[in-house]
Amino acid sequence: MNKPTLNLLRVSGWPIERQLRTEEALLRADTANWCLLNIQTAPALVLGISSQPEHHLNLAKLKQAPIPIFRRYSGGGSVVIDRDTLFVTLIANETCSGVSCRPDLIMQWNGRLYQSLFPHSYQVQENDFTYQGHKFGGNAQYLTKRRWLHHTSLLWDFQAEMMEYLQHPPKSPAYRKGRAHADFLCRLKEVCHSPESIFDQIINQLSQQFCINNCSELDVEPILNKPHRQATQQIYL
Repeated sequence: MNKPTLNLLRVSGWPIERQLRTEEALLRADTANWCLLNIQTAPALVLGISSQPEHHLNLAKLKQAPIPIFRRYSGGGSVVIDRDTLFVTLIANETCSGVSCRPDLIMQWNGRLYQSLFPHSYQVQENDFTYQGHKFGGNAQYLTKRRWLHHTSLLWDFQAEMMEYLQHPPKSPAYRKGRAHADFLCRLKEVCHSPESIFDQIINQLSQQFCINNCSELDVEPILNKPHRQATQQIYL
């Protein structure tokens, strides 16, 4: 039986706004399966579609040291990103992935991509990927009737002062147990060899189910120009 095709777009240095707008186009204006990998992104804050800045962000910190804020088209919580954040976005038709458009099934399917990175103590806990009870990967999703998108932000490293841009969220997973960001998170650089090796391992896992088709930025330009709904926006406080 022939494997379905997965288009792979691996980039570096894309601003988060460009990434999110590209994801929206690939989701809404195309029918292929896609994987987008991005690294070396400029610092920014990203809110879920229904998250309110006053409930999730440290407004005093933003006034003192402003950085861009964006609202993405998908649900989920708020994240602070910088050049040490890795991004993995999967867009798939359920007939090709074998995963129904159910959040729990999609979360477990994506979670299996990371099992080989850890010798032990790796878990999918609620909406997070964790190692030894500490979060290294946050997730958000967008589902349609027969097509789903799952994006993950991975912490290769993080600076404690950057995490000060976030408030303790109104809702948090039970396993967090009220811990502050510095005590709740972990760095992949303490476990993995390099960011590139993480991406290589993810691609290797995907290649077991899909035929990987390497694409360039030029390949997505025609899709970006197709009419489609665009919900990604920058927020000005």
